[in-house]
Amino acid sequence: TQGDWVYRRETAPGAEYDRLLRRPLAGGDEVVLLDLQAVHDAGGTTYTRDGQLEVSPDGRLLAWSVDLDGDELYTLRFRSLETGADLDEVLPETYYGGAWSADSTTFLYVRTDHAMRPFQVWSHVLGTPLESDTLLLEDLDERLEYDLGSTRSGRYAVATLLGRGFSEVTLLDLHDLSAAPVALRPREVDVEYHVEHAPGFGPDGSDVLLVTTNLDAPEFRVAQAP
Repeated sequence: TQGDWVYRRETAPGAEYDRLLRRPLAGGDEVVLLDLQAVHDAGGTTYTRDGQLEVSPDGRLLAWSVDLDGDELYTLRFRSLETGADLDEVLPETYYGGAWSADSTTFLYVRTDHAMRPFQVWSHVLGTPLESDTLLLEDLDERLEYDLGSTRSGRYAVATLLGRGFSEVTLLDLHDLSAAPVALRPREVDVEYHVEHAPGFGPDGSDVLLVTTNLDAPEFRVAQAP
């Protein structure tokens, strides 16, 4: 469930690839938003894999990416869910992971280096040329790669640098992408952590972060941070 809609994925009888559907939360007909079998058939290849299917916060757009070659580089497109047509802009050679800005005007995505390591996070404002996209984060440490998503609250994009047995999380404010990214805890070998935004969960009704970490724990523990 997101906003006023209920979403699900299914594989139709006889199909190899699934499709994304939604129906109004208040009740009504279900509509197919994207049929990956149709994308595969139109692509004329033997391989199809979707990278991301992310509906904008206002429910009007779908960011979707697909790899038709098996090289793990995805072509990112944006579909109007009011008309069912894709917008003109196409972002080639993107990677897994993405996040919408709170106002549904901007999409954050990941790019790889020459070794196929996801090392950059970019932002694309819909309706602008690809050349004007903004580099938000970059890490040249070849031990690390970016994983990008958003908190369930929709307030922050979570860019997690993953290494062998350690991690580092940076938050980007999806209400204000001009604000400086915030690294929560500097990377430290053997320390892993992941976060989720919990609005109003603090003892005084404040926003907090829920953290799972192996810091000072034999496996993992749940912690809380401002």
